[in-house]
Amino acid sequence: MGSWIRHQPAKKQIRLSPSALGSIREKSRGARKCFAADAAALKTPTAAPSPTPEADYEELRLQDFSEPNPDFSEKSRTKRYIYNGSREGKLIALTYDDGPHPTYTRLLLDLLRKENVPATFFLLGKNVAAQPEIAREITAQGCEIGIHTFTHPDLRKLSTEKISEELSKSIEEVCNATGVTPRIFRPPYGSSNEHVARIAYEMKLDIFYWDIDTDDYRSSVTAEQMIQKIMKDIRGGAIILMHDRGQKQIETTARIIQPLREQGYEFVTCSRLMDEVRLRRYEKSKAAGSDAAAGANRRP
Repeated sequence: MGSWIRHQPAKKQIRLSPSALGSIREKSRGARKCFAADAAALKTPTAAPSPTPEADYEELRLQDFSEPNPDFSEKSRTKRYIYNGSREGKLIALTYDDGPHPTYTRLLLDLLRKENVPATFFLLGKNVAAQPEIAREITAQGCEIGIHTFTHPDLRKLSTEKISEELSKSIEEVCNATGVTPRIFRPPYGSSNEHVARIAYEMKLDIFYWDIDTDDYRSSVTAEQMIQKIMKDIRGGAIILMHDRGQKQIETTARIIQPLREQGYEFVTCSRLMDEVRLRRYEKSKAAGSDAAAGANRRP
């Protein structure tokens, strides 16, 4: 899988507006209400740089959607896909696809609430329409919602019109249920192409993949095997893929939380992972600009 470094900055130079400067306000995370509680609880991570007065997370995010002539060829679009967060810290993200499930999503939410762990749920629009109250519960406890299309098709087999419909209908259902506009997206089966990438870009949706696949969709895979896979492959910035549709996912989640915390890992949402990547990128860019200016000033 790829590295966070592959998610390249937009060609347009980052220039934060005056309103983005000064102290970080709640608006930077309030723009993503679906994990506001996560932001409040974890706004000063120990394993990654704290927000600085120079950075507004949402404005930094939108810089990645500001290219005047974006390229969606295979090589270019894969650089946009997010497989993991920064390897420099110890932030990690639990993700669950295909919900909300009327039974297992609630059981999982109960566990996450008890352990004070934020997670990201990539929901199917049709399931949100059937279980809107569970979608509201997800956002209410500080977890994040991303879209996973409406009906779980292989998007590569659809027309551009149908791709747009799958995404827009999912966004609409989440908005109707929660009042929150999703800003992240995971293609079913990890299946994408130029048209999918372009439409997601136009909708300003970050495309999240994963770098630890538990293979939990296979009936032969046990909770013990899932746990071994996670503990063996875990590292900073990891995005762990599971599904909220069975007891083994709940057992796996329950059994990995404490061991990972003991290793110094901190659970955050997917967007929080990218907040830190973009912040680091901005700080490096700002430092490079300062060094260049200082060098110019020293010239005779």
